Amino acid sequence: MRWFVLCLYLVNHQAWSQNAELAISDPLKYVAQLETQVATSSSDLSFKQLKTLLQDKRVIHVGEIHPRYSDHLIQLALLHSLHQYSPNLAIGVEWFQQPFQAWLDAYVLGRIDEAELLHLSQYYQRWRVDFRVLRPILLYARQHQLRILALNAPTELTRQVSSLGRQSLSLEQLANMPNIHPPSPAQQQRLTSFFEGKISADRDVEDFIFAQRIWDETMAHNALNFLQHNPDHKLLIFAGNFHLAHQQAIPNDMAREMPELQNQQVTISSGSFEDYEAGAFDYFVFTDPISLPKHARLGARLNTQNACIESIEPDSAAENAGLKTGDCVIQFDDFQIRHYADLILKLSQTPAKASAKLTLKRQEQIMQVDITFD
Repeated sequence: MRWFVLCLYLVNHQAWSQNAELAISDPLKYVAQLETQVATSSSDLSFKQLKTLLQDKRVIHVGEIHPRYSDHLIQLALLHSLHQYSPNLAIGVEWFQQPFQAWLDAYVLGRIDEAELLHLSQYYQRWRVDFRVLRPILLYARQHQLRILALNAPTELTRQVSSLGRQSLSLEQLANMPNIHPPSPAQQQRLTSFFEGKISADRDVEDFIFAQRIWDETMAHNALNFLQHNPDHKLLIFAGNFHLAHQQAIPNDMAREMPELQNQQVTISSGSFEDYEAGAFDYFVFTDPISLPKHARLGARLNTQNACIESIEPDSAAENAGLKTGDCVIQFDDFQIRHYADLILKLSQTPAKASAKLTLKRQEQIMQVDITFD
């Protein structure tokens, strides 16, 4: 049967490639007509069949490799499909941290714009993945007034544990965290194997595993809190594969606290045929990679609050245009730059090698420069 899926996957490869432009120009239209194959540990089915099967589940975990656009297209496809069936649907995401929930709510309700969301949630400082891969999902949620849950723990907390150890946590920090349970023996082995090759010999691998468990338990706790207060809702959870694989981490943490979810949640991942690992997820959706076009690059390090230049790369667009350290970008063509997120978002929407007129504040002087981006 697996060879049959491989053959269908190869046959569909050409059609998938031909649709890559549509995936970039109109992602919702692309996913609405998407056809591909899905593998399970025991049988194979079509993407359409998978979408039908998910209608009876309350929690659907959809994994991702964070910068991979094709993974987020599968998430969008399942969001679109499930929303047609059940309007009482919310989306829980790893991409935003729980203390910034109010800004996600304000964005969905239309009270702040996209750049303000990225600025106020400190997205580019805390997550830093190309926002373009996530944008279709957030736009869909805003258009249909679907709640987006910021599931993740604050970076400061997990970074503290990774760098200073578990013993550095204060009683107040511990009191504000969910109970952190040890991983299962199999998950412990996977985490140990993962971290031992990435940390120095003088560091305690258990600190890194504890930080990982803070991520997992916090996301599970925030998801459960929503389900308990909204018994009529389904929940889509979008998180990295490492938080979902082998039904461990988030799925296991949720089922431990809410046993009735044991048969009411599923895990899904996607990727190429070479990415498939039998048993790691309930369903695996076969995809080909789709790369977003390269965008404009300034070639300068910016203050992450006010879009002022802190350093400039040699032979970069910034240097060639005559920009200097200390210059603050206040306008991009006719677009006003209020803060760092405005400029990064505008650069991401500008093709590589395009030209623009930047308005700068250099000390007390306002000036304009023409620039051709890298």
